[in-house]
Amino acid sequence: MIGPLLGEAFFQSLAIFITGLAVTFIIVYLVNRALAKYFHRLAVRVPHLLTTYAFLRRLAVSIIALIGVMAATFTAFPEAQGAVASIFVAAGFTSIVIGLAAQSSLSNIISGMLVSLSQPFRIGDAIYFRNDFCFVEDVRLMHTVLRTWDNRRLVVPNSIFQSEVIINYSVEDPTMMVPVYVQVSYESDLEKAMRIMVDVARRHP
Repeated sequence: MIGPLLGEAFFQSLAIFITGLAVTFIIVYLVNRALAKYFHRLAVRVPHLLTTYAFLRRLAVSIIALIGVMAATFTAFPEAQGAVASIFVAAGFTSIVIGLAAQSSLSNIISGMLVSLSQPFRIGDAIYFRNDFCFVEDVRLMHTVLRTWDNRRLVVPNSIFQSEVIINYSVEDPTMMVPVYVQVSYESDLEKAMRIMVDVARRHP
C-alpha cells in the first residue's frame, strides 16, 4: 500500500508543478507583451530612454519567471523549503551572497543595469569598440548585441563595458566621419575630381 500511495503523491506533486510552470509561462508572456507596449509608448515620447526601458522590461520578466518557478517548486514539493533553509543555515547567508556576487552572471546583470541607467551608449548609437565601428542593437540582461559596419554581430558580456574605453559618436551628434580613400591618376584633372567627389557626398549625406 505504501508504494502506490507514494507513487500517487509524487504524480500529484508533479502535476501541480507542471501546472505552476504553465501558469508562470502565461503570466510571463502577458506581462512581457504589456510591458513591451507600455514602454514602446513611453519610448516614442522619450526616445533616449529606450535602452533603459528595454532592460527594465527584461529584468521584470526575469524576476517574475524566477518567482513563479520557485512558487511552483515549493508548492508542489514542500519538502524543498526545508532543504533550502538547511542550505542557508549551514553555509551562512553572507557567504552565499558573497559567492553569488562573485559570479560572472550576476556581474553581467549588474553591469547591464548600470549601462541602462548611466547610458554610456543607447540602442541605435554608433560606437567604436575594440577596433570596430558598431551600432548598438540591443542591451540585454547578460550581454549587449553590437552590429559592425560589415554586418557582423558582436555579443559582448555587459561586465566588459565597465573596463573598456568606448567612443560614442552619437552622444552629441549622430553623424559620423569615416575616411574614404580615392585614387586619382596623375594626368587627371584634380579640380574636376574634387567637384565630382563633393557632388557625390552632397547627394549621399
